[in-house]
Amino acid sequence: MHHYTVSALMKTAICFIEIHTFKKIIQQNSLFAEEFMKDFSSNTLSIYNRLLYLTQKQMPGRMSDTLLYLFNDIFQSSIIPMIVSKQDLADLSAMSKDSALKVLREFQNDGIIRITNNEMELLDSETLNKISRIG
Repeated sequence: MHHYTVSALMKTAICFIEIHTFKKIIQQNSLFAEEFMKDFSSNTLSIYNRLLYLTQKQMPGRMSDTLLYLFNDIFQSSIIPMIVSKQDLADLSAMSKDSALKVLREFQNDGIIRITNNEMELLDSETLNKISRIG
């Protein structure tokens, strides 16, 4: 059963492992099974925290979490290419496109980010982290 789908933001290579092969590796390699469980637990906690943030924070806090996730975890850079659409940012932040654009415009006017046609640059990570913390 597949309970959700995944979309790639950029060109991506994937590796498909049949479930029977995966189960066999888990059964025969306890070190692999332990590392897999650690990774699985970490991912589950991350998803739980993301759900908590999306349901408990105001729009600026949700957008700041989304931007920090993209800058720090996905692109690992203070500049990200605008391959992520405004609609994608809205979806990742659990808000309408109009609301997301309003928050992004406020962040840009406050000097937190700079948006051009090709990229988004993080100018003030301290303020963005503060907005994330206070929600």
